[in-house]
Amino acid sequence: LMMPFFSGTKDDFSKETVEPFPLSFDRINEGQRFSSSFLLSRLPVELVWHVIKLVDDEDLGRLALVNRDCRQLARSRQFATIRLDYSDRSIGILGVLINECKHRSEYHGKTSALSIGACIWEIVVLADPRRITSRHKVELSDKFHALESDIRNKRVNHACEAFFRDYITNISLVLSYTRTLPHLERLVVWIGHPLTVPF
Repeated sequence: LMMPFFSGTKDDFSKETVEPFPLSFDRINEGQRFSSSFLLSRLPVELVWHVIKLVDDEDLGRLALVNRDCRQLARSRQFATIRLDYSDRSIGILGVLINECKHRSEYHGKTSALSIGACIWEIVVLADPRRITSRHKVELSDKFHALESDIRNKRVNHACEAFFRDYITNISLVLSYTRTLPHLERLVVWIGHPLTVPF
């Protein structure tokens, strides 16, 4: 669980960037039409993405507040690639995807609301030991090993249970139900080095 960071090898996983795949509006909106009040609906659907790419990150959040179509367009950039690195943000996103997965399983793969899962084309899964250290107070250090064995074992057991039983299990659940991520094209799993799985 802790070795990728402490192995002595160069930590490169946070440096790899991939240009988001331009999912068209009809795909992220899962076949639903533009709302009549949506100004960009006057453009050909294949051009909408190119317009959205010009919106800076600060204005992207404001765009999401306009209406449901704008919210989904903003999501298409914000969530094109998600990093599941055990951070608070990634755990929050995973929680949303789990809820979408449950909803779709109850309604035969369909959803009544626009989803984040439909906007995702790449997922990067990695175990960042710094997150584990911060969340569970477990580390490879003399200070940690100086603790009483009961305290060490309790922390390690809790970290393993939370990470493997809850976090990894939830990732597996989301990936196993493909309708949750209908446009997923690329899965990258870091196990000391990147392993890319095409979809």
